[in-house]
Amino acid sequence: MAVQFQQVSVLPQNYVFCERSSGAVRFRVQAESDGSLPVEKVAGLLAMHCLVRGQVPEDYEVMVEPGESLLDSIADRTLQLLNAGRALGAGVRVSRREQEVLDLILKHLANKEIASNLQVSERTVKFHVSSLLAKFGVSDRIALSREVQMGRAQSYPISQPTPQSLFGFPIASPPAGNADTDDSSGAVISKTVPKAANRVLPMYRQERYAT
Repeated sequence: MAVQFQQVSVLPQNYVFCERSSGAVRFRVQAESDGSLPVEKVAGLLAMHCLVRGQVPEDYEVMVEPGESLLDSIADRTLQLLNAGRALGAGVRVSRREQEVLDLILKHLANKEIASNLQVSERTVKFHVSSLLAKFGVSDRIALSREVQMGRAQSYPISQPTPQSLFGFPIASPPAGNADTDDSSGAVISKTVPKAANRVLPMYRQERYAT
């Protein structure tokens, strides 16, 4: 369904005269009741300023101050467009490590400082920064910060399990009370997995790639 918006029409309240070169405001004249320019009053004031400053009328520009705020009349439509833009770009997913790097980028930290905070190499930080720029479709940190402030980032849940085996799968805990059993030969069979047995590779991978 198409949405139509009415054209906004407001009357001028003041006419503001500024120097073209510097933008400095020199004088302000109240509009007539119908919003028109009071020609005689403006001509006298403009001639006086030109005479004192050695200028000509072409050295001035005129700005119009409306009788009511134009922003009030377009605020609703602006919010609709803003929300539509945020929804369009929503859902960019970042890993937990990328989120940590992103948080420090928003604090204006350099790669070296981020590496020190996260206790990883600067090369790892550069890898994550490049990944974030690609995911958000931007080319620099300023644009990245702007996109994040628009609400496009979506982190992975913190409760996501961390791999605890060589194959990337968590190891199930043995049933309580059945840690050790005897077979027919009398040998003791242990069902308990040593805690440090398969942690070497995940730790190496976390330091190397910091995912």
